[in-house]
Amino acid sequence: MLKLLSIIFLFASCAQVTSLNLTKHQFGVQPRKIIWVQIAGFSREHVALLKYDYRKSSIQTSFEKFLCYGSTWEYNLYDIRPSYKSSFNSQVTGKSNIKNSCSDYEEKPIWDYLSEQGYKTALFQTQAAKTQVKTCSEENEFYKNLTRWKMDRKKADDTNYFHFEKDERYKDSTLYYDKSCLTGKCFNSVSKNVVATFERFTKNSSRYLYLIQDDSYLRALKSNNFVRAKKILKEIDQTLRYLQKYTSERKDTLLLVSGAKAYDIDFPKQGEQWEKYITKGEFIKAKESELVSDIMATGARSENFCGMYNQSEILNRIFSGAKQQGLKLEFINPFN
Repeated sequence: MLKLLSIIFLFASCAQVTSLNLTKHQFGVQPRKIIWVQIAGFSREHVALLKYDYRKSSIQTSFEKFLCYGSTWEYNLYDIRPSYKSSFNSQVTGKSNIKNSCSDYEEKPIWDYLSEQGYKTALFQTQAAKTQVKTCSEENEFYKNLTRWKMDRKKADDTNYFHFEKDERYKDSTLYYDKSCLTGKCFNSVSKNVVATFERFTKNSSRYLYLIQDDSYLRALKSNNFVRAKKILKEIDQTLRYLQKYTSERKDTLLLVSGAKAYDIDFPKQGEQWEKYITKGEFIKAKESELVSDIMATGARSENFCGMYNQSEILNRIFSGAKQQGLKLEFINPFN
C-alpha cells in the first residue's frame, strides 16, 4: 500500500502545472527567438494615459499582460541619470562603463555574441528627423552584424529605402530608411513598419533577435506634448499586442520590454482636472527623469526578469543557464 501511494505521489508531482503571475508557464526554456523593445522615457505608471480612457476598468492594456515585472537602476559608472542612448547601450552590451561618447560603440553588443551562435539580428529605430544627431565612425562597426531600419530622412544619395507595403527581401548588414520620411515628417506608422519588417525578417529564421529602439515617446514627453505622447503609447500598445500573440504561439520566444531614462509625470489629482487634461492637455506635465526604469517580460526565460537589478545585468539574464545553450556569456564584465 505504501509503495502504491509513493507511485501516485510521484506521478502527481510530475504532473504539477507551474505558473508565473497566475498564468501557466514553463520555466527554463531556451529563447531561440528574442524580441526586445527598448522605450525611452517610459514608466509603468504612464499606462494610465491609456487605462483611464477605457470605458471599463476591466479592459487590460498590453502592458498589463506580461508575466514578469522588474525594475532596473538607471545609473552607470559615470552618471546617476544617463542619457537614453547610454542606457540602451548599457543594456545591449552588458557594460556599466558607458560614457555617452563614441567610445561606447567600441563595446561588443549582444548581436555579436549571437551571430557566433547562428542567430540573425535586426534593429528597428525611430529617430528625431528634424534634429541633427551626432554620428560616430565607430557606429558602422558596432552595427555591422545586423539588418537595420530607421524612421528618418535619407542621409546620402545612395540610401537604401523600405516601405511597409513593399514586399522585399532585406540584406544583412544593411541600413534602410523609411521612404515615407523623405520630406522630414514620417507618414507611415511605427506599428505598421514594425509588423511588416518583423514578418519578412523572421519568415525563414529559426534563431533571431529583433530589437526595437524608440525615442519618439521620450521626445513627446520632454516637450509636454501629451496628445502626441498618448498617440505614440497607443501605437506601442498595438504593436505589443501583436508581438504578445506571436510569442504565445511559440514556446521558444522571449518578448522583453525595457525602459530607459524614465520620466516622472505629474498626473492630475482630481476628476475635473483629469477631464481638462483629456480635452485640452491641461493639469499634466513631465518632471525630472527617475532613478529606475521598468522591465517587463513574457515567454521563454521571462522568469529571469522579476526583481530589481542594474541595467547592465539584462544581457546576462537573457542567457542565464548559458552552459546548456552553448552560449558562454558569463565572462562579460560590466566594469571593463
